[in-house]
Amino acid sequence: MTIYVEAGLQRPAASGDVPEHWPRHASCRRECRVRDDSRVPSETCMGSSQRSVLAVKEAAQRGDVEFLINALADPDMRGSAALRLGDLGAREPIPALIRNLRVRNDLDRNAAVKALGKIGDPSAISALLEVAEEDEAAGVRTTAIDSAAMLNSPRGVELLTELAIDPSPLLATCSRNMDVPIYREMRPRTLRRIRKWAAKRLRELHATEAVPTLAASLGSVDLRHSLRLRRTIRSLRRSTDSHPSDMR
Repeated sequence: MTIYVEAGLQRPAASGDVPEHWPRHASCRRECRVRDDSRVPSETCMGSSQRSVLAVKEAAQRGDVEFLINALADPDMRGSAALRLGDLGAREPIPALIRNLRVRNDLDRNAAVKALGKIGDPSAISALLEVAEEDEAAGVRTTAIDSAAMLNSPRGVELLTELAIDPSPLLATCSRNMDVPIYREMRPRTLRRIRKWAAKRLRELHATEAVPTLAASLGSVDLRHSLRLRRTIRSLRRSTDSHPSDMR
């Protein structure tokens, strides 16, 4: 369950007329309209954080991995740089991404976790599992669990299965969901969404090893959730029958 907002991007105006990457100041927005019909702000309109995001985007477009690795040390760029590195799939930034699992900003840690999952190198599993079980933010933990499961970690799949059954015990030591105003508080509906998301991810990952644990839990959950878990079990069993050679 991943949440990420690229650094430097502003929320759209209430009217919906102004794209989210535009500057807030009205006169600056007017200048952008005049200068560029594509509705991308000119460099003079941008703040420093917006210029940083643009620099990261351009580096990713030209495949400049070295620039993006260096950007991981910059608080204004590290989040968007991590996501771009994940998209590129290069293995060189793995040590730097692992270091970023300890930065203070929840969104930056979440971006590093997501990038490591996309890159797909098993050498990151131990670091991801540490985040999955110890991070203070529930949103970062769930992303780390997902990334570890993507890397075929048995413990990652086990933790994802626990989330699908009941995320409360696993996330009980978290102090927050994510350090973003509308996502900070852990509410009952947040846990329900995590539970639903985790069951979906088990199906998407064809995590057939989760079936015995899911089946054993059916008597301990409410009716609606039991139906969801049964659907997940059926899907995983069909996956086994259809692709026996692809079993994890």
